[in-house]
Amino acid sequence: VAALTVQASGAWYAGTDGGVFRSTDFGAQWTLTALTNRHVAALAGAGVDLVAATAGHGVYHSSDAGTTWNPAGTGLPDPNAWALAMRPSGGVFAGTSTGVTRLASFGGTWEALASFPANTGVVSMLVDHTGFVYAGTLSSGVQRSPDDGATWTAVNTGLGSQRVLSLAEDQAGRLFAGTMANGVYRSLDQGDTWQQLPGTGGYVAALAVDAGDRVFAAVRGQAVLRSLDHGDSWAMLGANLAGNEVIALAVDPSHRIVAGTDHHGVYRSGLPTSDAELARSGTEHHPPTSEMVE
Repeated sequence: VAALTVQASGAWYAGTDGGVFRSTDFGAQWTLTALTNRHVAALAGAGVDLVAATAGHGVYHSSDAGTTWNPAGTGLPDPNAWALAMRPSGGVFAGTSTGVTRLASFGGTWEALASFPANTGVVSMLVDHTGFVYAGTLSSGVQRSPDDGATWTAVNTGLGSQRVLSLAEDQAGRLFAGTMANGVYRSLDQGDTWQQLPGTGGYVAALAVDAGDRVFAAVRGQAVLRSLDHGDSWAMLGANLAGNEVIALAVDPSHRIVAGTDHHGVYRSGLPTSDAELARSGTEHHPPTSEMVE
C-alpha cells in the first residue's frame, strides 16, 4: 500500500500495485474501485474529486467515489507520476520523474512548468495554507513556488539531505520534511530555513499531521513515530508494526491514524491519535487493516 487518502465523508482510499481500493467502515472491508491493474504511487482528494498518480500510466481522476475513472487531463509530459497536490483554485499538481506539471481543471491539458529544474524527479508535494507550492525531490531538496508553479526556488538552508520523500504542514503553518537518510526537518518560515529534529534519523517515507497538530512519521526500522510537541520529541507508536515497512500515512475525520505498509496492508489506530493504538484488516489484495498498538 503505497498511498492513502481520506475524504471528508470518512471514506478511506488505498493505492496499491493493483489499483485503488475503498473502505467505508474504517478498513474492516475493502472494495476494489474501477481503477485496476495500475501501480498507484500517490492519492489526493478535495471535495468529490479523487486523484491517483500511477507509475507508467499517468494521472487519473474520479468524481464519484471511484466508481469511474478517467485520465485527469491530456498531454501529461511524463507518465511516471509519483506525487500529487490539489490546487486551491481547482485542478492538481503532479510530480513526475522529470519535474512538476500543472492541471488547471480536470479534463483540461497538463502544463509543463518550464521554470522547475529540468529532469528532476519529484516524489512529494504540498500546497500550504497560503498557497505556496512545495516539491520534494530526489536530487535538489525542496523546491518552492509562491505563484502557483510559475516560478520555483530551492529552499534548502539547513536541510541535511537533498532527497525529500515526504512533506506535511500543521495548523500553525509549520512545515515538516522527511528525508531519505537524515530523518525529519522542520521549518517555521515556509522553508527559508530548516532544523533537523531529534530522534527521527533515517529514511522517512511518509508524514501526517492531525487536527490537534500531532505529527506522525513513518521511519524505516521504527514503525510509526508520534510527536505531541511539534517535533521536539518523538515516541514510537505501533510496536506491533516492527518488521513492516510503513510507506504511507493518513488521518481520518475521526482522528485515527492510518498506516499503509509495503507488504502487509493497512494498519489503523483503534483510538484517536492522541492515544492511538495501531491494528490490521482485509486480505492480501484487499488491503488488510489491523490495529496498531503502542
